[in-house]
Amino acid sequence: MSGVWSGSMDQCLYRSVLSLAGLCSPLPEAGGYWGAFNAQLRKYLVAIPTFAHPSKQSECIISFQVTFTKRRGGLLKKAFELSVLCDAEVALVIFSTRGKLFEFSSRHCVQKTIDRYLMHSKDGAGGSKKDLYENVQHLKSETAALEKEIEFLESYNRKLLGDDLEAASCQELDELKNQIEKGLTNIRARKQRILSDQISELKNKEMMLLKENAILQGKLKELSQEKQSKRHTATAENINDQMAVETELAIGRPGTR
Repeated sequence: MSGVWSGSMDQCLYRSVLSLAGLCSPLPEAGGYWGAFNAQLRKYLVAIPTFAHPSKQSECIISFQVTFTKRRGGLLKKAFELSVLCDAEVALVIFSTRGKLFEFSSRHCVQKTIDRYLMHSKDGAGGSKKDLYENVQHLKSETAALEKEIEFLESYNRKLLGDDLEAASCQELDELKNQIEKGLTNIRARKQRILSDQISELKNKEMMLLKENAILQGKLKELSQEKQSKRHTATAENINDQMAVETELAIGRPGTR
């Protein structure tokens, strides 16, 4: 941020920020959030002091530092808002007059964003041997990073199962213990929910069986009463028949006495 500011330098800085934000080089007149971001950035550029003579610059070092402190936070905040609201990959690099570095990256790594920018800014379709070699190297580095991550996850999984604990520190063992206890708590809660559901289902089946049993008991009672009634009726009929026969035998035929 040192040096004499001019219109071309302001435009160059503006284009650099827009390039990192994924915009085109010219100064666009856009609406919505882009327009608000452009307008806010223009305010920062306009507010930067200019000097007619280099000797006046040494007299305003404190002013430079104060202005830098104020504008730095706002610019970093706008870069963060741009990455969140627009889902854009943003990387911002700032060097103060004292050479102190300030940076921001929406992907937690400025170098990766810069590498991606350099790859996209190359001329041609990337069909040369050099471009192909660089792409292969980039893929190899990503593959190596993924392999390390997979190896770490596999090692962590083995430790959760109780294996490969010889080289683990006390802190790692405590973390594994907490993770296992958390898992056991979740397992117990899940088991309790399943058992509660099963008990509720069995109670419902019990109520249904009791109702069906009551209905069957009622039907059985009705059948027993009906059978007993038929037995009484048959017995009464037999008695009546016997009495009729005995009466007939006792009376005899006319003229037999």
